[in-house]
Amino acid sequence: MYLFKQTDAEDIYEPLRNVQRGLGPRIWELMKNKAEENPPPEGQGFPWQMDRTELVRSCLGDSETGQDHRYKLVADVQNVLANSSRMSAQLFEACEVFGLSGWSWTPMMWKLRLLLEVDDCTEARSQRRWKFSPADYFVCEFLRLQADHNWEHSGEGRRDFGMVGKFNGVLLWPEALKYFIEKIESG
Repeated sequence: MYLFKQTDAEDIYEPLRNVQRGLGPRIWELMKNKAEENPPPEGQGFPWQMDRTELVRSCLGDSETGQDHRYKLVADVQNVLANSSRMSAQLFEACEVFGLSGWSWTPMMWKLRLLLEVDDCTEARSQRRWKFSPADYFVCEFLRLQADHNWEHSGEGRRDFGMVGKFNGVLLWPEALKYFIEKIESG
């Protein structure tokens, strides 16, 4: 995941930094705060969601706050930003995350919007200028945190992503799957 910032041109963005390292603990911290505000009943999972603004703000430094509308949290699924030998690019904006925390883990569904799909990204990469044309549809990526919202108390698991980079790397049990299907069907 990368943090991109809008340039002076409306649809041109530049990559600022890779925010993958530490993203799991930041997501966990936001989730934990939500659980403290609205605690789930004992023994039940905690359903939660984060919108695009919350995700972006979790990655901004103090000097960057207040202009979060100019930033995008972007998934580089083909690793073109870190690997100059890759030519084709697919970049997706993280728009929303839905999670169901409990039982020492947190499966999540990331709602992503395609921003860019090109066969040759050489010029954009060398100039550090990426022209985004957001699609009018979403795709979903399933990830998991290896801890739940009670991690501080239970000490079970870790607050990072499991099977990072593997699509559909989560086995969803019926309660979690039902929750995500409801979110997909609601648009």
